[in-house]
Amino acid sequence: MSEPIQPPLGRRQSPRIELSVGAVVNAGKQSVRGKLLNLSSGGALFQSMQRRVYFPGPCVLQVAAGATPSQRITIPIDIVRAERGQFALQWKQLLPADEFSKLQGIIGG
Repeated sequence: MSEPIQPPLGRRQSPRIELSVGAVVNAGKQSVRGKLLNLSSGGALFQSMQRRVYFPGPCVLQVAAGATPSQRITIPIDIVRAERGQFALQWKQLLPADEFSKLQGIIGG
């Protein structure tokens, strides 16, 4: 029998996977390039060289899952915290298992 997964600490609702993968946050006409620092089934931590960014309106996170634009993963997000170029992202909906698997594939591949 396998060991049960320990609950996350603090306010986190799901465990985090550390990574460093390029990503873009799009908010209407504004795009901010950066990288994902960690990932969970509920959200991610995004870092950008731009320290102060205003994200008006609905936002999406885009991560390349292959060489073509059709292989891009696009996830609707809310930005729940911003500090010194790091942005805590929360998925607007629970990330479907297939999308989470694609992201895990990027990490391993």
